[in-house]
Amino acid sequence: MEGKYKEYVVLYLLINLNVRNMDLVIVGHKDATDANNYFIIEPKHIVYVRNAYKTAKKYGTKSNKIVDKKFRVAVGQLNGLLIDDGHLTRQVKDITGGYSEADIMKVAVANASSIKKLGRISEN
Repeated sequence: MEGKYKEYVVLYLLINLNVRNMDLVIVGHKDATDANNYFIIEPKHIVYVRNAYKTAKKYGTKSNKIVDKKFRVAVGQLNGLLIDDGHLTRQVKDITGGYSEADIMKVAVANASSIKKLGRISEN
């Protein structure tokens, strides 16, 4: 991870939480409108809050508690992740070595070893 904090966080979220590109547009903090995605940094974990994602109107705010120590260190070094400049796919491919969110999702689904794991991917 040495100095590659953004890459670590993006890959962690894509692989472990099965997020989409839009979910990776993160502001550093909660704002008054609650219309953004952000991290809440706690002493022993991070809460990843998603308000801006494709099906937010249907499912509302989603949050995940992340206890991975390397993830906490990496997030502490960031001022956000991706910028919604109309080229989110390109930004993700630059970080992942040419793989898109869809490519990573296909691998996650193919490697899910149980219905429970598929359900968790679907929920994310």
